[in-house]
Amino acid sequence: MIFKYISILLVFVSHFLFAQGSTWKIFNNSEIGIQSSSVMCIVEDKDNNIWLGTSGQGIFMYNGNSWTKFDTSNTTMPLNSIWTATVDSFNNKWFGTFGNTGGLIKYDNADCEVYNIADYGLLGSSIFSISIDRNNNLWMGTYWDGLAMFDTDTTWLIYNHNNSGLLQPQEEINCVAIDDSNNLWYGSDGWGGGKLDLNTNWEYFTNFNLFDEILLSIDIDKKGNTWYGGWNFIMKVDSNKQVTKYKYSDHAGKYFNLIVDTNNKVWLTSEIYGFLELDYSQGETWIKLFPTGYELDTVGCQGLTRDHFGNFWIGYNNGYLAIHNPNGIVGITDVEDTKEEIPNSYSLQQNFPNPFNPSTIIKYSIPPNINLPPLAKGRVAVGSQVTLKVYDILGREVTVLVDKQQNPGNYSVNFNAGALPSGVYYYQLKAGNPRVGLGQSFMETKKMLLLR
Repeated sequence: MIFKYISILLVFVSHFLFAQGSTWKIFNNSEIGIQSSSVMCIVEDKDNNIWLGTSGQGIFMYNGNSWTKFDTSNTTMPLNSIWTATVDSFNNKWFGTFGNTGGLIKYDNADCEVYNIADYGLLGSSIFSISIDRNNNLWMGTYWDGLAMFDTDTTWLIYNHNNSGLLQPQEEINCVAIDDSNNLWYGSDGWGGGKLDLNTNWEYFTNFNLFDEILLSIDIDKKGNTWYGGWNFIMKVDSNKQVTKYKYSDHAGKYFNLIVDTNNKVWLTSEIYGFLELDYSQGETWIKLFPTGYELDTVGCQGLTRDHFGNFWIGYNNGYLAIHNPNGIVGITDVEDTKEEIPNSYSLQQNFPNPFNPSTIIKYSIPPNINLPPLAKGRVAVGSQVTLKVYDILGREVTVLVDKQQNPGNYSVNFNAGALPSGVYYYQLKAGNPRVGLGQSFMETKKMLLLR
């Protein structure tokens, strides 16, 4: 019997240490070759190479073993400021530049071709966003030139307030996306967003419940909801044009990129707080994600993509690049030395700031649960069932911040008390399994002060 439980323990430990794998891999700016630029955009091509566009040092490509740099010194690129990138069905890489020349770059793995967009009826030379429709046409958001469509051959179409339903204040377009019905969605730099359907009918979304209408990023989920990242907020617009707003902080800055998955989660890069996860399955739960030991928790990030393995690639403003997968990185061979530190005990930290108005951050740690119950039959929980709740001074439940199974790790949750009165509140963390013999259990309560 003793041998049986030792075998179960060894199987569990082996699974935890090797099958799950590291959750983070970091490339510092020196490894990539970036001197003093932000990683603005990231894309994976059909050969599984990763391409980075930077704010001032051109393009970098990672083939799984080494980095290659493309810039004005070794290509015909007009400048080194790359704002956006995408890959078409023929594996051509397309890059949008920001500056006073060029605008669009095509790289087909052999040659670099430059399209000076001023030659095609646009006044400027900057492209903020590119999306490709099902006919392989490129749709581009420009700097005060409206929407540009290019069939990747000879035809350019320009949509602005003179020849379309696009409103003049919307002609600085930060983000574009194509939905499953081949409709184009866009977000502007101060006048909301809209949709262009297959029949070139225009539909506008403005006055988003008193939101700042600067829309910087966009994604469309499998349910047909359109998600926008703005300045200090993100929002979901459903098919009935009903808006749901979410805020990590009143001063989160710009949400540059977002990815919506099928598990009621949104992954975001932000100007101030770095890489964030929003779980909206039960209200609004935010987690700030960062690897330990690199001080990236204080660095903003912009570029974001998810590769075919499901790993996230995050580009930081200091030139660093992170790979993250909460279930363990897949398909990357050299991640052993960047394993995230796993806490060895439960902990609940004091919220910060405290006093606060109206938002504060609560951090806690969950260790691995390796206690073996007598009747477990080999089924051992790796993490814990976690609940984090807020109560008022009378002990009444105010909100549930977390209520789910979580893997071992360090977590950070935002509590926004914008609708609550000033006063003393308590937050309580429960973790583990309270049933006797089913692993560790933990409960701790701390006090915080909302002061308006």
